[in-house]
Amino acid sequence: MPTLDRVISVACADDLQIWRLVHPHIVKNIPARNYCVIVPQSDLSLFRANTDRTVQVIDETAFLDRHDKESITALLPQNVRNRAGWYLQQFAKISAAREGDSQSVNLIWDADTLPIKRLNFFGDGTLYRYGSREAHAPYYTTLERILGIETIVRPSFIAQCLAVRKSWVDEFCAELESRWSTDWISAILERLPGRHGAEFSEYEAIGNFVEQRHPHAYDVLDSKWVRFGYSRFGAPENLSEGRLEVLSRKYDFISFEKWDKNKKLPSRLMRAFKSKLAELHPSLSKSQP
Repeated sequence: MPTLDRVISVACADDLQIWRLVHPHIVKNIPARNYCVIVPQSDLSLFRANTDRTVQVIDETAFLDRHDKESITALLPQNVRNRAGWYLQQFAKISAAREGDSQSVNLIWDADTLPIKRLNFFGDGTLYRYGSREAHAPYYTTLERILGIETIVRPSFIAQCLAVRKSWVDEFCAELESRWSTDWISAILERLPGRHGAEFSEYEAIGNFVEQRHPHAYDVLDSKWVRFGYSRFGAPENLSEGRLEVLSRKYDFISFEKWDKNKKLPSRLMRAFKSKLAELHPSLSKSQP
């Protein structure tokens, strides 16, 4: 069976708590030749002290060519310049996915996402991907502006991870540079509408580009995953191995995004969850929140 060349995550000091919990599961459940987490230069020592040696900790500046947070800020529309870090981490992931030889397949994986079973991203001549119902219109406006792509593939590519061939990402960046006669990062930033804080998604942009230029490159998995981990299951550090095993019978991975951390699960959904857990594994149900 083919093997991923690299699993790529991006994080900063604010993500350290969830990263410490997540990254051993990434290594355990996602077979790959290499693993890396890309962090700000100021956080290198912190992450190296809290990351298994199996995972390489890399300075984000290694993946941004001539760009840095200041140059990205300057290129952003005035009213969204506070989002420079959010755009920077996406560009770092794209750049890292261009490493390797022409046959390399790299996996972009969100650093706050916990894989709870063994995962495979290779189909029969295709790559597997996950989908979601997300439909954030500003992403598609930007995609049409930068590459003229109007037809959007469903389900959405925004699913916490995406396996990509290096050659596809190279094509994506090369087409941007050819079309706009500038580096690919500037080509994107200079064409953001500037009406919303989030107007570009690396997942949606690369995924839709690949499906336009290489039809049927992906097969969508039927497997389920959970985005609102904190709301659904509480703090991830409280999930025992037994509880994860039960959850893995239904889900492949769970995302624990910071913005979701303080939300409360509606009592109706909590009751439904407890009822389902009791049905699956009566001995564990009493310990659930």
